[in-house]
Amino acid sequence: MAGWSASGWADTRPNDSCRTIEADSRSSFVLVRNIFGKANEDCLTITYSYVSIDLNGFIIYGKGLGTGIVANGSIQGARIVRG
Repeated sequence: MAGWSASGWADTRPNDSCRTIEADSRSSFVLVRNIFGKANEDCLTITYSYVSIDLNGFIIYGKGLGTGIVANGSIQGARIVRG
């Protein structure tokens, strides 16, 4: 299972699908392959401020009206790079 890995405060959780990112603030995530979302659904949902996502040159694919990466509520300082 190697969709992406999360590293922040020595925490690593590989995943191969879209999901809600439940991590502490200032965590970092790196995509390790392309991921495919479901039709009309958001793929990655950020729930904490100051989370960093490195797309590492990979792509989030989806169909319909969903969003690739969405930050909920009053999220601040979210950083998405190398997409």
